[in-house]
Amino acid sequence: MNNLKAERYLPFLSLVGLFTYYLFDGFFVKPLFRYLFLLFSLIFLLAEPFYQISQGNFRKNYNSIIATSLGLLSLLSYLIRSWIDIPSRAGMATEASILPQIREFLLVLTVLGSIAFLIFTIVIQIGKVSLEAQSQLSDKKKGLLLDSLLGFLMLLPFLVGVNYISVMRNYNFDLSSKGKFSLSPISKSILSTIGKDVEIIAFYPRPLEADGPGSSLALSRIRPDLEIFLDQYNATSPRIKSRFINADVELDQLSDYGQVSNGNILVRSRRENLPGESSIYNEEKLTIKEVSDLEDLERKITSAILNVSTPKRKAYFTTANGERYGLAFSNLKNERISSFTNSIQFLNFQIKELGHSEGWPKPIPDDADLVLIIGPTTSFNEEAQKEILNYVLERNGKLFISAEPKSSEDFSWILAKSGLRYNKSYLNQQEDKPGFIVAKEFKSHPITDFVSKKEIGIVYPFAGSLETFSDGKNPFSFSSKFLLESGSETSQDSKQAG
Repeated sequence: MNNLKAERYLPFLSLVGLFTYYLFDGFFVKPLFRYLFLLFSLIFLLAEPFYQISQGNFRKNYNSIIATSLGLLSLLSYLIRSWIDIPSRAGMATEASILPQIREFLLVLTVLGSIAFLIFTIVIQIGKVSLEAQSQLSDKKKGLLLDSLLGFLMLLPFLVGVNYISVMRNYNFDLSSKGKFSLSPISKSILSTIGKDVEIIAFYPRPLEADGPGSSLALSRIRPDLEIFLDQYNATSPRIKSRFINADVELDQLSDYGQVSNGNILVRSRRENLPGESSIYNEEKLTIKEVSDLEDLERKITSAILNVSTPKRKAYFTTANGERYGLAFSNLKNERISSFTNSIQFLNFQIKELGHSEGWPKPIPDDADLVLIIGPTTSFNEEAQKEILNYVLERNGKLFISAEPKSSEDFSWILAKSGLRYNKSYLNQQEDKPGFIVAKEFKSHPITDFVSKKEIGIVYPFAGSLETFSDGKNPFSFSSKFLLESGSETSQDSKQAG
């Protein structure tokens, strides 16, 4: 009897495992939680076929195995579709020509596989109940039908609950080929830290209200996509609320928003310290009037939310030692760091310089939240070293260093504080590409959590190696942790022969 009950309820458990994963996949941001949730969903999905195999009923119930295979195909297509959606910049979807077509194909497999799995499973269970009922006495028929009905009734409250949560949290499938209606993990992580209420007001006409200027029709076509997209912000953070206003029609609602017009998106948050302020809001205005403007909309809105809800911080780049932030690299397309500086500004940092024109080396300004040293080509003198060490050791300042492998600066004066030294040895990993190192072994850390395609790795041309040492004296000022390693296939080539 217990076996009979297991055969009856396990197929529905498989359905629950698959569709629950679809609904709640976007709920988890940290990779560890996402992997655990996927593991539990797979256990639920495969519970019924594993049970049939353990009972030796594989041949008898091969239809159930086929149904589960459809569910696995659907889940695999869904995972691959998510995996190939690699942001080219923070908050932006990939615009490679082949990826949208692949994603559309995988979407078809996901939807068709899920529907086939659902229908096939229900049909199989109805057929089983019918056959069992025909072979039993009338009272047993009633019992079997009653058990079947109870099974559906037990599943119904769960489905109602899932539907309620999905409506309240606004979960949805992103059916676009480029993933433009989904928020990236980076944006979700940023939005989870928002500590103030943020209001997003989008000024666009409805399709039936597009009777004003000539651009109204184009703006009305953008509005449906914007509504779907802004709903994702509402669902991601309870602090964020969005609304739409037609600036050409609803004139009575514009008095609180200053100079706005259709095609504008206003992001604002109430200020905490009002005395002396001309406005009670921190505001940032965006202009979205073309369909092409939607491509980088996530980056713009997330950046605006961060700007109005958090105090602006200051990041200082050193420029006196031939760093890549300086003028020498500004016109070199493959050497400049514009993408990096854009990402710093995206995180609400105001960028300033520390160079000769600012009197460097001198004490680092008190308002410095972050100091960045990017690829210096000459060594820092003792006075500059002293100021940087004072900023880090005495003021507990944050310092980011990116070393240039061929530079005379090896940063031994600060690495030694953590028991590290930089070895400028020539490294090899592949015979056909001497000096090029691909590091793939990422360690678990918040810095590496959102790195995409870790299995591909990061290329470091002509890089040296970091070594640990112990002087046997007092403890070091800092502890060190390696976040990325190149692996055991990397070797030292002292002759630089390749």
